Formats: sequence, structure tokens, C-alpha cells
Amino acid sequence: MAAPADKPKLQPLDEAFQRRLRTLSLASRHTSRIAFGRGQHRSRSLGPGTEFADYREYSAGDDYRHIDWNAYARSERLLVRQHEQETELSVSVLLDCSASMGTGDPPKLDYALQLTAAIAQIALQRSDRLALVAIRDRIVASFGSGPGVARAHGAFEFLRTLEASGPTSLATACRAFCARTRRRGLAVLVSDLYDPAGVPPAIDVLRRARFDVRVIRVVDPAEHEGLAPGEYELIDSETERSRQLSITPEVRAAYRAARDREAFALRRACLERHVPLYAIETNISPEEAVLSRLRQAGMFQ
Repeated sequence: MAAPADKPKLQPLDEAFQRRLRTLSLASRHTSRIAFGRGQHRSRSLGPGTEFADYREYSAGDDYRHIDWNAYARSERLLVRQHEQETELSVSVLLDCSASMGTGDPPKLDYALQLTAAIAQIALQRSDRLALVAIRDRIVASFGSGPGVARAHGAFEFLRTLEASGPTSLATACRAFCARTRRRGLAVLVSDLYDPAGVPPAIDVLRRARFDVRVIRVVDPAEHEGLAPGEYELIDSETERSRQLSITPEVRAAYRAARDREAFALRRACLERHVPLYAIETNISPEEAVLSRLRQAGMFQ
């Protein structure tokens, strides 16, 4: 594994990309039910709101101001107008900042920052509540924001402060996040998913806390291909342990087969837990990842 890069760089989202982001919203199985909230997600629950949904029969105690008198004139039935409620979604992005995320070309953390910035922009422009949480084997730093696109600058400035370092324990960090977070909603884990304890325990922590979980795996294509045949000294970016290794065609083939098995096992674990998993390679542009890959896969609507 290559040595970690220097301080990651967050490139500004260009204007054309931002304009296209305005057409998107985050898909979630649930939103927080906040009557008269400023959120722009449609709730299946009916009540006071702005968009007409249906009629129901008037019953004692209903607000007479909601009676549709035109409908009464036509049918001689007292009917109450119902509307879709606009609800507010709580969005938490858990961004892996462990040392392994600093490897690759481009560094995986640099790429993950671009994806996270786009998610933050989409959430805030839809008046969702946003939390950005940098994690490794614990919570490193966090940023919380109320709704409103005006807060995007603060979110981007927070992302620019993050660096890749330290070991990974996603489950430990997720437990700390759940313990300090009252709002439940959408939790997006952005990581290369290199964790000695495995990824399913972290997903289980979030699911038990009743979050709607999404996992974005940032993939360096060179790591999947493996090293070319030759002699190497490999240094673990998180433990700094080194190992001399002779790569032969057979060793390379075995490595790639092991990577395929690991990816299959992860996909299966997420499928069994009904958690969407999106694998995004760093050799495609963040714009294509968001506007094409993630949108087509159902991350956005």
C-alpha cells in the first residue's frame, strides 16, 4: 500500500456541477415528521401542508377551515382537504479519515471529500439538517448545521480541515456517533472499508440505532489490480508494519481472487441487511459518480 499523501485537497464544486445538483434530493426510507417544517421531502403522512393529496369525510372536531365548500356544493357531502406534509430529513455523513484513506492516486480521501461536499450541497439546498462526522477508530471532528444552502460554505471549510491518519475501527466510531446523536434519519458511511474487524459490525450499530443506512465504498482501481510481478517491501499505512513480499503471477492472481471474494462477501452482507452499497472508483470524475452512478443506483432522486 502506498504511503499516505499530504494534506488532502478539496476542489470547489464548479458552477455547472452545482446547477445540476439543484435537481437532486437524497432518497430515504423515512424522514423526521416535523409539521410545518421547512424540509422539501414529501411525507406519506397527511395533514396541513401545501400540496393537495386527497379528501376525507368531515368528522366532529375537524377544523372547519379545511372543509372544501365547493365540493360540498357539488356533492352535498362535508369533505376535508388533506395535503402532503413537507418534512425535514436529517442527513449524517460519516467520513472515514483513517490513514488508508490517504493512499491512492488521487488519494481516496481527496475523492471522498468531493463526494461528501456534493452530498452536503444537495442536503442543504433541500433544507435538510446536515451533520458531517470525521471518523477513524473514534470521532475525530464533526460539523453540524441546520437547514439552508447558505450554510454550505461552513460545511466545505470543515471538510478542508480533514486529514488522513490513524487506525480504523468503524464500529467503535459508529457507536460513539449513535450515542451522541438524538436525531435519526439518513446515515451515509463514506469509506474504503478497510477495517480489521470487518464492516458488518459498523452497519449493525447504525441499523440498531434505527438509521437508514447507505454505504459508499471509495475504490482505488490500482488496489484491485494488485502489484506487478517483482520484489517489494509493503508497509501498512495504519500500523506501519512492513513485510517483504515477492509478487509472482500466481500470487497476483490469488490476491485478485481474494479481493473478489471480499467484495462479494461485503455485497452479500449489505444485501442481507437491506443496506445499499455503492462502489465508486476514483478514476471516474466526482460529477459522473454523483450525477450518473449514484443517481442511477438510487442514492438520489
